[in-house]
Amino acid sequence: MGRSQKRSGSRWEREAAKELSKHSGQWRRVPGSGALGTQLGDASLLGDLIGYYPWFKQPIKAEAKFGYGGSKQITVKRSWIVKIRDQAGRAYAALILKFKGVYSGDPSAKLIVFDFETWHRMMNDLEDLWEEHLVLLEAHYGR
Repeated sequence: MGRSQKRSGSRWEREAAKELSKHSGQWRRVPGSGALGTQLGDASLLGDLIGYYPWFKQPIKAEAKFGYGGSKQITVKRSWIVKIRDQAGRAYAALILKFKGVYSGDPSAKLIVFDFETWHRMMNDLEDLWEEHLVLLEAHYGR
């Protein structure tokens, strides 16, 4: 990977963490994009980004990818998903992608990808939270 690609990837990681933190979550870049975690054998330092939301039981660990195509298409490699799933442990695994060459603020240029298993885990956790909410409503309002 060339220096320019590395800078673009790091810039995208910072941008993604900042933008995702605007909406109830707390996102941060993992030091060295996870390389330090690999060297130290510390799972908490793996992946590119980690996000915390108060309603999810686990954090979201993400691999961030920028480019890998152009403004009209992007390549997604299965190995990226396998890698972040292996690194995520109990956390929810995700890919965070950005199309290259789209600068107009078009929301379709930035994507979050979850595999079906992770999506089902997240939805089950939200369902548990919803059911707890309904129990509290019943206790408080007699509904």
